[in-house]
Amino acid sequence: MVKFLIQRPIAVTVILIAFLVMSLVAARLIPVSLMPEIDIPEIVVKINATGKPAREVEEQLVSKIRRQLLQVSHLSDIESSATNGQGSIRLIFGYGTNINYAFIEVNEKIDALMHSLPEEFTRPRVIKTSATDIPVFYLNVSLKDSLDENRFMELSQFCDQVIKKRVEQLTEVSMADISGLEYPEIVLQVDMDRLNQLGIDRSTLINALETNNYSVGNIKVRSGLYEYNVRYASLLTNRTDIENLFIHAGDRIFRLKDLAEINIRPAQQKGVYLSGSSRAVVMAVIKKPDARIAALKEKTNELVAQLQLDYPRLIISIDRNQTELLDYSLGNLRSGLIVGGLLAFFIIFLFLKDIKSPLLIGISVPLSLVVSLLLFWFAGISVNVISLSGLILGVGMMIDNSIIVIDNIIQHYERHKRIRHKMQDNTKETIETTGTNTIKQIQTISNNFKLLDFACVKGTNEVIRPLISSVLTTCAVFVPLVFLSGISGALFYDQAMAVAIGLTVSLVVSVTVIPVYFRLFYRESNRKNDSGQHRKNWLNKIGLYGHIEDSYSRGFDFVFRYHKLFFTLAILFIVAGYFVFVEIEKEKFPVFKQTEAIFNIDWNRNITVAENQKRLEIFLKRNNALIQNSSCMVGGQDFLLDISENQDARESQLYLMANNEMALSKLSEAFTAYCQTNYAEAIFEIIPPPTLFEKVFNNRSAPLEIRLKNKDALNLPDAQQVNEIIEKVTKKTGIRIKDRLRLQEYYTIVPDYERLLLYKVPVNEVISELKKALNQFRVFTLKQGQFEVPVFLSGHEKPLEQIISTVRVKSENNEFIPLSWLVTVRNGTDYMAIQGGKSDVYLPLKYEVVANEAKMIKASFEETLKAYPQTEYEVRGSLVENETLFSEMLMILLVSLLLLYFILAAQFESLLLPLIILIEIPIAIAGALILLWLTGNSLNLMAFIGIIVLTGIVINDSILKIDTINRLARSNVAVLEAIHAGGKRRLKPIIMTSATTILAVIPLLFGNDMGSRLQQPLAIVTIAGMFVGTLVSLYFIPLCYYYLSKINRIK
Repeated sequence: MVKFLIQRPIAVTVILIAFLVMSLVAARLIPVSLMPEIDIPEIVVKINATGKPAREVEEQLVSKIRRQLLQVSHLSDIESSATNGQGSIRLIFGYGTNINYAFIEVNEKIDALMHSLPEEFTRPRVIKTSATDIPVFYLNVSLKDSLDENRFMELSQFCDQVIKKRVEQLTEVSMADISGLEYPEIVLQVDMDRLNQLGIDRSTLINALETNNYSVGNIKVRSGLYEYNVRYASLLTNRTDIENLFIHAGDRIFRLKDLAEINIRPAQQKGVYLSGSSRAVVMAVIKKPDARIAALKEKTNELVAQLQLDYPRLIISIDRNQTELLDYSLGNLRSGLIVGGLLAFFIIFLFLKDIKSPLLIGISVPLSLVVSLLLFWFAGISVNVISLSGLILGVGMMIDNSIIVIDNIIQHYERHKRIRHKMQDNTKETIETTGTNTIKQIQTISNNFKLLDFACVKGTNEVIRPLISSVLTTCAVFVPLVFLSGISGALFYDQAMAVAIGLTVSLVVSVTVIPVYFRLFYRESNRKNDSGQHRKNWLNKIGLYGHIEDSYSRGFDFVFRYHKLFFTLAILFIVAGYFVFVEIEKEKFPVFKQTEAIFNIDWNRNITVAENQKRLEIFLKRNNALIQNSSCMVGGQDFLLDISENQDARESQLYLMANNEMALSKLSEAFTAYCQTNYAEAIFEIIPPPTLFEKVFNNRSAPLEIRLKNKDALNLPDAQQVNEIIEKVTKKTGIRIKDRLRLQEYYTIVPDYERLLLYKVPVNEVISELKKALNQFRVFTLKQGQFEVPVFLSGHEKPLEQIISTVRVKSENNEFIPLSWLVTVRNGTDYMAIQGGKSDVYLPLKYEVVANEAKMIKASFEETLKAYPQTEYEVRGSLVENETLFSEMLMILLVSLLLLYFILAAQFESLLLPLIILIEIPIAIAGALILLWLTGNSLNLMAFIGIIVLTGIVINDSILKIDTINRLARSNVAVLEAIHAGGKRRLKPIIMTSATTILAVIPLLFGNDMGSRLQQPLAIVTIAGMFVGTLVSLYFIPLCYYYLSKINRIK
């Protein structure tokens, strides 16, 4: 095939251009997203139960729905949370479940249950999301000048009706999920003293409002040949209508505004959003799956600029921009190409002493990447951070393929050129040292042009088989990644496919395009040499490779002389790597210093949203000089696609971007001091903002979570008893729980039914008067276009004790009875949130510990709970999840090794030779683990991916080396001589490929951006593994080969 191609450079070029054109067209059609388009195997059910306490939400709603949903097919786990006024149920499915069918089944189960739920209860909202539903960024809208409540209500309406629609009109936007809106409500504050003087009670006002807010719709009226729609409406549509409503009392008529103060006020908020220290409306912008993120970013920036011009009194900013990660990945690919290309150019230029060979690299690598995009389009893969990481990993391997082909062609050309010169001097000696077949081939070559053709064909064909094995072995370690359980496997499918596609295309380019253009590039130089125009290459004076070759020979002799020592060192190195693996800290994602943080705060008191907001504003204003950017979700939010747990009015999530790492540390210390000084009861945690991967992986668990529950599984253990258990465990282990128990205080109003009967007061009358006094009596809803404005009847705000002592309830005898005679008020405490699972309700106790401490805590709970026979526990947490993940990764590593063995056994037609090559893997992995441990890094998902990548690439040099030694051995060359000669022939490409791979990832060690820091463990593993693997390939693999061949000869 190669011989055919090199004779047709025009045909190859034309076909190449055709592929490039198709690839460029495909590149414009491929969606560019943050993440692959995969369904997250979770469904969340959101439950709204306004006015219900947490325990009632659990008992009346959440528990019933949770038990019903346990029957859903393919359900792996279920988690629920009930808080004041709301609840949520998270259903977790096994990966591979058709989420669309599961979504339908969940809705059917809820519909079947609706008849058994309380009548006033609204249907739960069922949410399913995919990885592309994660917001690309948040758009904050606030006012420049100070604002009162009415101004912010106007801003809320403007954002909902204008800005949200403008954003959603962008073709790349799927949805603008809005939160932080403030809605109006109309309040009638009644002066009861005046009403009593006039003989008017509140029921008269209520009847007048309801009677005058009535419509019968259309009435058909015929008039001759015509028919008309006659509408009768007495609808109240605005505040003025209510004020001018007439009330008849006795012999007098009043306007409602004469009897009550009518005001528009903001509806009671479950939460607000702060941008900086100012209140704002926020929109989570979600991209369409098939849209290109660069176009979305550009059009959004244009829209924001235009909105700022149109509405100069608004402040519009973009926050938590996830496109930066994709920009980093694209930039990393570009820098990888540039750095990799320059390094390859330098290495090849230095070793081959020629400028034309590096230029071929500049053709092959970009060409391979562009054609890979064509195959992306055919395979239905988008350009995202996962597939880009696969291409980034593949760039170094693409360079390696080209280096190996070019070096082997040059070696054949120079070696056969020397043989031809020797043939002219001493034919007999040349035949003995070269071989009859090779001599016959060289005798047919009349000049350097034919010798160049021969070298291109022979050099390329010789490495095709080992290159195919190298590509297969590299792909073999990536393919098993798709068998990771859960969403991990789905995500890494794109990475595995990207590596496989990139390497396959690179292989095809290396064995088809490289020989053709190598021949074209070197024809001119041969023409000059044949005509006698010789030039002395100044690079020959450097003699760098000669020194390396001499050092290699000395090292080779030293290793073979002290072979027992090196066998012992190899075994000790592997054993050391095993002990490091056992001791090194294991986690899902690397932890690194940064300038951003999330403050999850629970003030642990029954405060209002306004008080929550006030506390945060004070802290932000005091520390404004240290803050570059901030936003805060105070209380609950209204995002439709938000699948996170519900926040209560006393909870907040504060996002801070500090000026630098030192400033962030100072902010953390300042907030700790602020809470300890002013709000000692507050519970908070400071964590890094979740990366895109953590959002998809839903990595929110504490390292260790002990779930306490009663054996009857119906009630939670008593709070006092739980505190006793926690204290005992703390004394035994010395390890404190992460958070105190989250409790809330409440009032219980208990009616005295005997007195209610005695004074003939209906229970519903007591409830009605309490609602009016507590501003909770809703009269009706006002229709204003698309909006509904609730109208409430209330008195002036008073403390509960004053309400109980002053409010009077009308009896059936038209007597007014003091409320304090009819009810009593009791104080109590209860859990703020009630968690549930497959085995009903439980109390989570979270610990921030490492693996050894977790074992101590589990043992302590086991012993302590013997004194509490009705209480049992269950262990959960990220440590348990990580153990499962790493067990799967180890299994995948073993499967990869087995696949490697099969591929190598098929290539070498031997069951023993593959074992020699595979020896390199545990030694290289041991080196990688030791360097991770020495640099203070953990063994995390990125490091483990690096180990898997290393498994595939570290043996590539050994495959080519063993193949060369085998060919020499089959040519009747003595084994030791074949090993030494094969080592010298492969020395140059081994050093070049290893150097380019190592140097290409070194820039990641010095990057300060989030992407570089995320991939630093992968870079450390690659550098250490490739360095150790290169030494093993150069010296230890030949030693093993020699003793294996010696054993075979004895047999």
